[in-house]
Amino acid sequence: MNIEETLSSENYDEFAWLEDTARELGIPFRRPQVRRRWFDVGQGRALSALQWGEADPELVFLHGGSQNAHIWDAVLLLLDAPAIVIDLPGHGRSFRRADGNHGGFQNATLLADLLPRAVPTARNVVGMSLGALTAMRLASARRDWVERVVLVDATPPVDATAVIRAPANHGPLAEQRRRESYASFQEIMDIAIALNPRRGLEGLQRETRFNAERRETGEWAWRYDVTSRRPDHPISRAEMLGLWADIEKIRAPCTLAYAEYSRFVSERNLETLARLAPHATSRLVRDSGHNIQVDQPRVLADIIGDVMASPGRSQAPS
Repeated sequence: MNIEETLSSENYDEFAWLEDTARELGIPFRRPQVRRRWFDVGQGRALSALQWGEADPELVFLHGGSQNAHIWDAVLLLLDAPAIVIDLPGHGRSFRRADGNHGGFQNATLLADLLPRAVPTARNVVGMSLGALTAMRLASARRDWVERVVLVDATPPVDATAVIRAPANHGPLAEQRRRESYASFQEIMDIAIALNPRRGLEGLQRETRFNAERRETGEWAWRYDVTSRRPDHPISRAEMLGLWADIEKIRAPCTLAYAEYSRFVSERNLETLARLAPHATSRLVRDSGHNIQVDQPRVLADIIGDVMASPGRSQAPS
């Protein structure tokens, strides 16, 4: 499908591009059973998700900040496993909080209550970046339910300035990324290209289209809450440091897949993780930036497959 054909309408088939993704991966394409689901979370709010497969989901996938559920498409095509893929609050088609606080603590509180009721078989959690921070708190809060955890290129920070210093949060490009609207889809694409110089154009077009929406005025906007990207947003840095306490409490086997060119996982992060969570393992992913699920989807799918084949929580240290 030519992306230009979709720019004037929101009524496009969001699953039509899966065949293109499969072609880029070099795998045979058989259209998977995938559908969008909605979960009522009260107060007139709904959480959106994609459900992959006909069987009851075994895995939960949580994306990173300013992303959405479709960022996992390539990994899910490779895994061919039943899964529920969440649009986190403030992202994709899910509700937005009035206070703009879409941090990991708020996300985990919601999911800790929702997921065991709504998808009780999906006890294996894969989280990337913001989704990984959410997964840490979720696995700590629901030690009775979570069986395995995969963290993708994220641990808690080792100091309160680590996230603030991240290059993506500063400079003219970051300011452009936080605009409320854009005159055209191409303006959004220009930002996406500048932020992802390693990414192939065709795949990046698909990802960006999933992450953008056209308003009734004809203007375009990101499909996530841009206020959450501001460096001065009141998502507590101390809160993020406190996630190390959650890491210590996790009883499910925990695997960290970290990127060779990571901005967020340093040797200090790895040392702290090994000390506080001796049952955790770390896997280096070569030739990848922060978005391992896009840069090296096959490697990440293999890691997740290995984790799913290994013993779960019942054999983890108590």
